Amino acid sequence: MKRGSAMSYELSFFQALKLNAGVWIMLLVSLLPIVLGIVMWRRSRSQSNRFNAGPILIFVGLIPVGISFWILFASLHTGWRLSGTTLIVKTRPQTVELPLSKTTGAWVSPSGSYGLAMRLNGTSIGQFQTGLFRLNNGKSAIVFHEGTHPWLALSQDGKLALISSPNVKTLANHVGAMVPSLSSTASTRLTSFRIAVGSLIASVLSLVLFVLLQVWLSRRYESFLPEKMTTHWCLDGQANGWMSRKNTLRIGPILAGSMGLIGAGLSVLSWMVTAIILAVQILFLILLRQVYIYNADKRGPSA
Repeated sequence: MKRGSAMSYELSFFQALKLNAGVWIMLLVSLLPIVLGIVMWRRSRSQSNRFNAGPILIFVGLIPVGISFWILFASLHTGWRLSGTTLIVKTRPQTVELPLSKTTGAWVSPSGSYGLAMRLNGTSIGQFQTGLFRLNNGKSAIVFHEGTHPWLALSQDGKLALISSPNVKTLANHVGAMVPSLSSTASTRLTSFRIAVGSLIASVLSLVLFVLLQVWLSRRYESFLPEKMTTHWCLDGQANGWMSRKNTLRIGPILAGSMGLIGAGLSVLSWMVTAIILAVQILFLILLRQVYIYNADKRGPSA
């Protein structure tokens, strides 16, 4: 069915681009490290004795670019549609199918007990929400909301979905929307619990993994490093700061452990925290490896 037809509403590419204003902000923010990285790379590659941080900055700038496109395409074609006698509510990361013959519903208030309390997995920007959310009443639901339209709650065998979009009143006529009672939401509660537990387990495993990788990296290069190591550079690649080898080798495991603990504590709120912490851990690993390689080649500054 086409977007916006009488019994469907799915986001087109341009609608998704319009709703996700954060994509433009993230793309603009990413320009600074990318441009700066290209400049530093071009200035440093002709001088082998300089620390080349350009590729690292370019990598940092590409992270928000990747996240921006992921957000955009995650919203594309989300919405709802009727397929025969089945209502399909499509969000990221979950699609719910509700047989109309077994589905009940009611109009609810977005500021009442069925209001959105917390995003568990999905997108929330202004008047656009899609994904899995915890409600004010403690339940969890699959949500698709765009604009300022009435909110329709639909329930069937433990599945709960909230829809607020154009054509929602037409949809309500097909599901008997004035039925006051709603079913329990055991299945969506179980889904949110699994996501939280999965994010926590992934964060703990990544914490252990990256601490071990940092320890392994420091031991691998320890015998090749000077007692006095270069650890700070100007933007033009010139060294301007030093630390002892002993203290420098401690930086990696400490950073990996600290970031891992932060990620483990916040991962239950959203799996995106786990993904961001993972990207930062990889960045730290690459950065410290470059520092070790630079000092191993240079044998450090003169004492």
